[in-house]
Amino acid sequence: GSSDNLASLIAKETGATVYNCSISGSYLAAQHTNFDPTLAPMDAYCLYWLVNLAAGVPLDGYYNDAAEALGDKTPPEAEEVVNTLKTLDFNTIDTVAIMYDATDYLMGNAMYNDDNPTQFTGNLEASLEVLQRLYPQIRIIVMSPTYAYAIDEDGNYVSSDIYIYNGRDVLSTYVIKECYSSNLHSVSFMDNLYGSITEDNA
Repeated sequence: GSSDNLASLIAKETGATVYNCSISGSYLAAQHTNFDPTLAPMDAYCLYWLVNLAAGVPLDGYYNDAAEALGDKTPPEAEEVVNTLKTLDFNTIDTVAIMYDATDYLMGNAMYNDDNPTQFTGNLEASLEVLQRLYPQIRIIVMSPTYAYAIDEDGNYVSSDIYIYNGRDVLSTYVIKECYSSNLHSVSFMDNLYGSITEDNA
């Protein structure tokens, strides 16, 4: 609700009506193929399930279970976002902008596996497919994370181009895969890692 958050600034600069559906602490890659609130309740807030909620899939049970499992750790804006996605008429929406920060990289989330659609690229691509199938008139813009430093075992800030979590990959590879998925589905891609907040100015 603050006047200087990103959604409010976009609305001010463009004159557009902006619906802020960001959820703090969320990530793109689900931890499990099937939602299990006892194992990973935050999975309910990954892109794929939120997009399906927007598509009219009745997922109230997912969000009730997630909130119950998380308790006081439930993101404070989660209920508002869920209600927005359930009630918003997406036939009136011109643009959907998707942006995740470096959380997936910092968590060491799995990036891609052709047999596992819940991973980083699979989740993004499945979500794009749902949006494009149901709302082909909407322009979709995928925005990469901005630069983020990695933190090594000693607590030192190091370049995310040289540090790998959980044996996965560096931050730039996540961005490259995101770009590839966007191109594959013919949606716009904005490169923030090299184009806005970079290692040089972070």
